[in-house]
Amino acid sequence: MAFKMYVDGDGIPYSDYANYRGIELGLQRSILAVAERGLWYWNEFLRGRFQRPLLLSYDWKRWPENRGGNPKNADDAQAMLIKCADWVQ
Repeated sequence: MAFKMYVDGDGIPYSDYANYRGIELGLQRSILAVAERGLWYWNEFLRGRFQRPLLLSYDWKRWPENRGGNPKNADDAQAMLIKCADWVQ
């Protein structure tokens, strides 16, 4: 089953699982993907120079499909990280 991952305007990821064995699964959010995307924002934009990056399981260089929505600066990344944390909560 192939799927595609996207990020909405708030920076929260979702996947389009489409059809599986005739069952429409459609758009879904994964708590793991949302939490990890928040950590990716921290790794890429917010961690200190001497802090180690957190190990992530998703390949965020490959995902999301709409990478044009990635934050451009630390302020945007921080806002998206908070949105992800709020969603997980």
